Amino acid sequence: METTTFSRQQLYDLVWSESLLALSKKYDISDIGLLKVCKHRNIPLPGMEHWNKVQTPVKYALFLRIAVPPAPACWR
Repeated sequence: METTTFSRQQLYDLVWSESLLALSKKYDISDIGLLKVCKHRNIPLPGMEHWNKVQTPVKYALFLRIAVPPAPACWR
């Protein structure tokens, strides 16, 4: 089994670019496992409305992402 490692910023960029379900299939991990990793690393996730708005035409093209919060002191 091949291991893939991501920084917090890389993981944040991934979860805001594709749904957890799509990423879980791509990286062979359960979507719940990926959700737990994001929660443990304090990475904000897009809500369901984000994916609905992203899929609609130009009206919602400028939907904003939440900024990555700083890592807790215990990870530095």
